[in-house]
Amino acid sequence: MDADQEQVDVTQAKQPPRTGPVGRLARLLLAVTLGWVVYDLWVDRTFIFDEADPGLLILTGLSVYAVYHTAGLVGLAWPASVATTVTLVGSAVIAVASEGTVWASPLSQVVWGLDFGVVLVIAAALLVAVVVGTPGCEVGVFRDVVRRVRREPGATDVPFCLVGLHWLDAWEARQPWRHRGRTANNETAGG
Repeated sequence: MDADQEQVDVTQAKQPPRTGPVGRLARLLLAVTLGWVVYDLWVDRTFIFDEADPGLLILTGLSVYAVYHTAGLVGLAWPASVATTVTLVGSAVIAVASEGTVWASPLSQVVWGLDFGVVLVIAAALLVAVVVGTPGCEVGVFRDVVRRVRREPGATDVPFCLVGLHWLDAWEARQPWRHRGRTANNETAGG
């Protein structure tokens, strides 16, 4: 085996397995669900929260986590978290100073914009992950696409997913039906 062939084998060995049909279907269903939330936030506005709704706190908390997690994939976790926190706290201070209550502009607009933007980006990332087959958390698709464009070897780590897509992918990868066609194709290609 020559050095070029050995380098190709090492590069291919570092690639995480692509998602199968079950993982892709789960991602597609999540993308459709989040697409509905995006539509509802932008057009229908029946999903709008008020300050007493725990759903608002949950969605905003998940949005802040998504910013932190996505930025962490490129080494900017803490700066992004600090910037997001400073923006939220600063908006709250301005709202109290100008309106006498926290839940007023600009905080309400910042929260809506953050939630809307994060949900939109995650829905788009899920659709790309369906096409590309990126395992783990959908935000890992950004890192995966950048590596593919640069023709860099893929990482073996699969990003943690709050929804549990990394567990679904691991389960699906262990299923015997995922390996049947692969061994037959490898034997045919090899000789």
